[in-house]
Amino acid sequence: MTGLRRELSLFALLAAGLLAWLFRDALLHGLVLGQTDLLYQFSPWKGYAPQEWTPRNWLLLDSPTQFVPFLIHARDALFEGRLPLWTNQLGAGQPFLAAFQTAVLSPFNLIGYVIPLPGALTWIAAARLLVGGVGMFLFLRTRPPGRVASTVGDVGFRWNGAFHALVNFATPSVLDLLNVKYIVVPPGIDASADRFTVVAHAPTRVYRNDRVLPRAFLTDHWEQRAGNNARRAIRDGSIDLRRTALLEEPLTDDQQVSAATGSPGEATVTHYEHERVTITTQADGGRLLVLTDTHYPGWVATVDGVAAEILRANYAFRAVFVPAGRHEVEITYRPASVRWGATISAAALQCLVLLSSGARRARLSSRAIRDADR
Repeated sequence: MTGLRRELSLFALLAAGLLAWLFRDALLHGLVLGQTDLLYQFSPWKGYAPQEWTPRNWLLLDSPTQFVPFLIHARDALFEGRLPLWTNQLGAGQPFLAAFQTAVLSPFNLIGYVIPLPGALTWIAAARLLVGGVGMFLFLRTRPPGRVASTVGDVGFRWNGAFHALVNFATPSVLDLLNVKYIVVPPGIDASADRFTVVAHAPTRVYRNDRVLPRAFLTDHWEQRAGNNARRAIRDGSIDLRRTALLEEPLTDDQQVSAATGSPGEATVTHYEHERVTITTQADGGRLLVLTDTHYPGWVATVDGVAAEILRANYAFRAVFVPAGRHEVEITYRPASVRWGATISAAALQCLVLLSSGARRARLSSRAIRDADR
């Protein structure tokens, strides 16, 4: 075992030296180890790309578009004294702390909470490569392959590439529902003039969606449609979602929605954070308040301080019944999984403390007996 430890220590020193040489420009000259230039592949940044620019490694697109923004969001939330449980900046919103890609509590990302960005990106990348390479070397060294195979495995593990392809396509009715007010269109593609208005031309055209729905709005009709039936109705644009909400479950007798003679009413977002949304409503009859944020377990709602049910509406979003008049609706993210996780973690930590204390007392007792026997 002593020989393996010497080998591991030597390999770790060699690996650290190699990483220091590879990252020398970032470590010694203040450059940033990042792939932000990859954004030049997409509009609107594409119009600002330098002459004859080509990406150095277009496979690393996840870093500037996901991992770095995730790290910044997590750091800002922790500095504010709160856990980043949810984010409303990804699609229509999704869990943040529980997502494996965000890695909020990863030891590597802790570097980014101590060292200022963007300089911390170099140290995070180096730490990941070093730990991953040394871990792979140790794993293979304890297997039959031996030293040469262990070294090859380390190099292959650390420098392998990955390819991810993501294709999104949405019909105009889906764009309206998702509150997509502006779209960026590459050269050579025109948007429909009866729906979109050009608001910027160069270097990339930007269109405004003139039929976009608000983030929160009231409806005075509803239909029960779930799953693919709801998704197809939204995709085809066969239902006026400005007036009709598609519910997964029917309303109860206490939730009576009445048809309006004119506008269904007003819904004004007065407070919008990642984990809390406050909306003021005004209507002359019972209505459904539709919020195009993701319907997900852990969200709770109150109407004027009284608990209210959050309904699943329009396939994937939230709705709350509000009676006639003026009301304040508050929707907050309070997942029970976080409370259970904190309780279990605290109990496990207490057990570890007790076990460590017991083991220490046992060692001291054993030593005292040995000393007495002498």
